[in-house]
Amino acid sequence: MGLLSQFSDELEALAARAAPAVASVRHKRGAGSATVVAPDGYLVTNAHVVDGQKSVRVRFADGRRNGAIVIGRDGATDIAVLRVEGGPTPNTLALRERDDVRVGQIVVAIGNPLGFERSVSIGVVSATG
Repeated sequence: MGLLSQFSDELEALAARAAPAVASVRHKRGAGSATVVAPDGYLVTNAHVVDGQKSVRVRFADGRRNGAIVIGRDGATDIAVLRVEGGPTPNTLALRERDDVRVGQIVVAIGNPLGFERSVSIGVVSATG
């Protein structure tokens, strides 16, 4: 098996493992993605996804739908934190420490932008700090 074929298989497996921790975010004015980062229901999304909203609807890969409250947002970094209403969310993805990210690392973005389920993109860290 060639190196690219192996990489493709690993990327496919990664996307499948991560999917349960990725949610679609929707509200009257738009849509986006969020990632579950804590089992007690905290998600991280982009601030622009929830701009002007106090609450949103989230849908998980298994079909569960929940309301979520916007806990906080920071426009300068385009980061927002949501908390799912109605119970725990056992599937999580860990955030990396800033010092663990290195120039040249391959990174993967998995989300549901504009309603496209399980969109997967790869890139390379080109700078830090």
